[in-house]
Amino acid sequence: MNSINYDEQIKQIENKINKLKDEMEVVTKEFLDKTKIFACEWYKKSIEDAVIKSPEITKSLGESKLKELKIELQSLIDNSNEYVNFFVNSDSLWTHRPNYQLKGKETYGLYRVYGNRDPDELSDAIRFLIGKVGALLHKYNYEKPNNNFYENDYSSGNFRFRYGYSWSDDMRSVINNYADLFDNHKKLNEELEKIKKEKSEDEARALWNNV
Repeated sequence: MNSINYDEQIKQIENKINKLKDEMEVVTKEFLDKTKIFACEWYKKSIEDAVIKSPEITKSLGESKLKELKIELQSLIDNSNEYVNFFVNSDSLWTHRPNYQLKGKETYGLYRVYGNRDPDELSDAIRFLIGKVGALLHKYNYEKPNNNFYENDYSSGNFRFRYGYSWSDDMRSVINNYADLFDNHKKLNEELEKIKKEKSEDEARALWNNV
C-alpha cells in the first residue's frame, strides 16, 4: 500500500472523528441542561426537607431568617446555570474536548451508567454542584459539624455531598448516549493510530530498501 492510500485513509478517519466530536458536544450540552434541572430540584427539596423535618430549628429562626433563607435559595436556583458551567462544563471532564485530563488513558466503558452507579468520571463534579446547597444548610444550622450530609472542601472553599445519591433518569439516559459516542470515538482513534503506525513502518522499510 502506497503513502497516498495511507493519507487518504487517515483523512477519512480524521473527518469521522471530527464529526463524532461535534455529536459529542451536542450530547454534552443536553446533559448540562438535564443536570441544571436536577440541581434546581435538589436545592429546593433539600431546603424544604430540612425546614419541615427540623421544626425546632425552623421555629427558632423565625420569619425574618426564614425569609432570608428563601431568598438565598431562590438566588441559588437563579444562578444554577453558572454553577453547572463551573463544576460540570469543564473541558477537563469531557474526552472530546482538547483539555481533557485523561487524554491517552481512556478505556472502554467510561461515562457508562452501571446499575445504580453513576459514572466516576463526573461523580465528583455533580457532588460539588449539589453541594452548593450545603453552605445554606450549614449557615442556617440545619447541618452540624459532626452530623451532616455535606462536607466543606477547604482547598476549594466549596461544599460536597458525601453520601449515596442517584442522578435523574434523564441525566443517566443522556450520559449513556455520550458513552456510546465515546466508545466509537476511542475505536476510531485506535484505528487512526494503527494506520499511522503502518504508514510510518512502510516509509522506514522503503527507506531501508532504497539505500
